[in-house]
Amino acid sequence: MKTLKSKGGKDKETGYDLSGDYFGLPWPCFGTPELKHPGSPNLYDTSKHVMDGGGNFRANFGVEREGVNLLAEDGSHSKGSDITTGYPEFDHLLLKKLGWWDELTDAEKKAAEGKNWKNDSSGGIIRVAMKEHGCHPFGNAKARAVVWNFPDAVPIHREPLYGNRPDLMAKYPTHDDRKTLWRLPTLYKSIQQENIAKKVHEKFPLVMTSGRLVEYEGGGEETRANPWLAELQQETFIEINPKAAAVRDIKNGDRVWVVTPTGGRMNAQAMVTERVAPDTTFMPFHFSGKWQGEDMLAHYPKGAAPIVRADAINTGTTYGYDIVTMMQETKTTVCNVEKSVRRQIMARMKFICDAERCIECNGCVTACKNEHEVPWGVNRRRVITLNDGVPGERSISVACMHCSDAPCMAVCPVNCFYRTDEGVVLHDKDVCIGCGYCSYACPFGAPQFPTAGTFGVRGKMDKCTFCAGGPEANGSQAEFEKYGRNRLAEGKLPACAEMCSTKALLGGDGDVIADIFRNRVLKRGKGAEVWGWGTAYGSQQAGQPPKEQQAPAKS
Repeated sequence: MKTLKSKGGKDKETGYDLSGDYFGLPWPCFGTPELKHPGSPNLYDTSKHVMDGGGNFRANFGVEREGVNLLAEDGSHSKGSDITTGYPEFDHLLLKKLGWWDELTDAEKKAAEGKNWKNDSSGGIIRVAMKEHGCHPFGNAKARAVVWNFPDAVPIHREPLYGNRPDLMAKYPTHDDRKTLWRLPTLYKSIQQENIAKKVHEKFPLVMTSGRLVEYEGGGEETRANPWLAELQQETFIEINPKAAAVRDIKNGDRVWVVTPTGGRMNAQAMVTERVAPDTTFMPFHFSGKWQGEDMLAHYPKGAAPIVRADAINTGTTYGYDIVTMMQETKTTVCNVEKSVRRQIMARMKFICDAERCIECNGCVTACKNEHEVPWGVNRRRVITLNDGVPGERSISVACMHCSDAPCMAVCPVNCFYRTDEGVVLHDKDVCIGCGYCSYACPFGAPQFPTAGTFGVRGKMDKCTFCAGGPEANGSQAEFEKYGRNRLAEGKLPACAEMCSTKALLGGDGDVIADIFRNRVLKRGKGAEVWGWGTAYGSQQAGQPPKEQQAPAKS
């Protein structure tokens, strides 16, 4: 890419000619739309005409101080400027002194009288200065090396209030406390010295920085609430250096807790990377919707919850204000990162189908459809035949297996799948966008499109719920209409397992049904073909021990 400047074309909706505009009209963009200022890709670029986005240093601090000229010297000006030396901000008086006043229209004169370029609603002062004479309306001054109205006239290094280097904090202390800064008392040095005394750096040894992700718009609310944008970044994360991660036994992708001096705790995914130094971390600031690991979904009005929710970095940022702008000092604090000790919820509720008992009666399929009033075209459970028509043919009942590492959850772009405390994998139909990724990823074909009509109109995905309902209130009509009956909340087994006439289909706690199936295998009625002396010692006669271990024949 050589330039961000448009080569031409018109906007389809408004007919506006895009020729010459910079992509996004970079701030600032001066004047009225009719002036067609293209935006300023670099505010202080004197190599460009001001109508091409060029400019010079703003004359915002007067024309002189203590007898020293503050305006630019002769020869320092924007390309094509009719004034080749410094000049103040443009107002009605400067236009009259320069003889440019009559270049305004009568309507512009009326609006610009007694005004400067900033409050002239007609835009006439800006038009004459920029378009007609190549001058910047905010003047042409020298860049300041001495900023006399700042606390530090010549900038010096000062350590933040919360830091991990007490030696540097002592050497480069912050400002003294202010009793009336911006009409409010504002603390600086007292907090910094208190943090040194409390040895905050020992408990929180990592610098915590934050910033924007290019794929997120602004604060992130719009992006996280849009199904087609939310998939760009579905999880908040913290960048941590490999050295810092190693001493904390943190691996890339681990869940971690980020703790700060405020007492805040933020749950995030670890991104182990050398993009940050060993004593530094980074978190994006676009996220919200969770509070210290707890999902706030229940507190959003219906339909207002963002698709992607995560802990906000503001939970952990500390007190502090820039002494000039009074903006929050949110990029200068400390933290520690701890590996999440909360055990990952593994699937506990499981299905097992005993192929030796299944008689392909499809009772489980019918029970499921009847219990949940499953719509036409969807079979949450189905019976399939293995080795059809050949010796050893068997049948098994298949549905969602509620995997511990569910592929449907991994590929869903809007995170509509979630796992309950019982390990059941469910999904939220209000969030689902019907993209079908889950149906491609699932090896069991569990997620399905409902079909209606001749051509099978696609909609929200549907799948086995283990008779555990959905995100709505347990037993509610809304839950039943979307997901069917919530038998688990009633203390019952899934209908398919309960109705299986041969008890081939087992459903319940994985440990319990695994024990049942293990006992069945050990007790199959096949004698020594499965277990016994012949299996253990290789006897030629089934069920008999080897000759060397048989008792001697009696004479």
